[in-house]
Amino acid sequence: MIGKNHVEEDLNLKHIVRSGRSESKPRFNWADESVSAGAPVPYIPFVDGGQQKTFSSGDIATIIGEALTDLMLSRQEDEIFTDKNRRLVSQIAQAVSGEITAKSRGNGEDDR
Repeated sequence: MIGKNHVEEDLNLKHIVRSGRSESKPRFNWADESVSAGAPVPYIPFVDGGQQKTFSSGDIATIIGEALTDLMLSRQEDEIFTDKNRRLVSQIAQAVSGEITAKSRGNGEDDR
């Protein structure tokens, strides 16, 4: 059974995500943190609307970091940009970047 707290957290998260980027929402440059971790910055090519574009591991770190920020805000957490969370976002962004890069080069383990 889903507890009342989980339902409230889910509703809070939906509200925060739907509110978009507001001036009151705390911001952090997750991309810089990911790059400063010393990992190479792969640029991942993709096609968007018929145009060739690139996506970087910094872009991925930003998406993950903003999602973590939204989650922490929905849980009314005050300490969002801790060293632990910065490392977590950086590690996940590096892993995702590596996986996407391998897949885009045809070196992935499988075609999930």
